[in-house]
Amino acid sequence: MGMGTLRSGFLMLTLTAWPGGMHAQTCTTQAKMTPAMRSSLSEVANELARSVQADDVAQVQGKMIAEFASGSAFAPTATLVQQTSSRLQGDELEVTEIFELDSSAAGSKQGSVTNFSCPLVGTTSEVDFAIPDLPPGVYGF
Repeated sequence: MGMGTLRSGFLMLTLTAWPGGMHAQTCTTQAKMTPAMRSSLSEVANELARSVQADDVAQVQGKMIAEFASGSAFAPTATLVQQTSSRLQGDELEVTEIFELDSSAAGSKQGSVTNFSCPLVGTTSEVDFAIPDLPPGVYGF
């Protein structure tokens, strides 16, 4: 078979100055995104996933924000890339869920946790994210 779909794991992307106003911690699901935003996030996620699949640690590191790309901060990600790469060999990669997480108006302090609750369209369920030491910004997950 060998043509599985990447459905587990995650990639978190940093978005640069996205026009749309600054809010407290908010989550936008892919159903509520503009087609351009959804497409852009999917393309970047697929590019990063291919880098993980190829065990290209340098490529992944080059796409990280400064806080997570340097030395010891990147070490856990490098290990995760190396461990995950072999599991993805021969798989067809597909983005199945995208969230825009906006913490641009949130204060950042060491040891704090940024929480997001993302309601899922058409259900009473939600996805919750608790991310420690997240710098203020807009992220794709």
